[in-house]
Amino acid sequence: MNSRRTAFGIFLLVLLAVVPNAAAAKRPNVVFILTDNHGAWTLGCYGNKDIRTPNIDRLAAGGMLFKRAMSSNPVCSPTRATYLTGLMPSQHGLHSFLDGKYMMGPEAYYALEEFETLPEILHSEGYVCGLSGKWHLGANMTPQDGFSYWATMPRGGTSSLYTDPVILV
Repeated sequence: MNSRRTAFGIFLLVLLAVVPNAAAAKRPNVVFILTDNHGAWTLGCYGNKDIRTPNIDRLAAGGMLFKRAMSSNPVCSPTRATYLTGLMPSQHGLHSFLDGKYMMGPEAYYALEEFETLPEILHSEGYVCGLSGKWHLGANMTPQDGFSYWATMPRGGTSSLYTDPVILV
């Protein structure tokens, strides 16, 4: 697997929140990176001396590291839902990845519609939020949860990095 594909695979969800005006500028910018199937041990900022991750290390040096975090589920959609809602899979109802038919088309629906999420809270506090990467929580064609910028894939994820289409809103 080449390094370009590996890098894209690692950065599957990036939530970027920026405070839009000078009055609110005392609040921090937030960059939330959620990766699938990726252990912290694979990053320099968590002590790995063999794998070089200078950009992530630089972000970590000026921000916050989660040193006792865990995944609520070994599958992408339930884990993503947990991080965005603060609820366990038994509470938000996602226990597996969403089938592709729920990403777009007549059966598409947003799996967290009934819950307040981190991006919604940030947006309500004046942050401009953007998503870049894998969403895989349904209804991919339109931004959810107060996102102003939206770049994801129609099927929720990608199996072929170079040929799959990208949704930009």
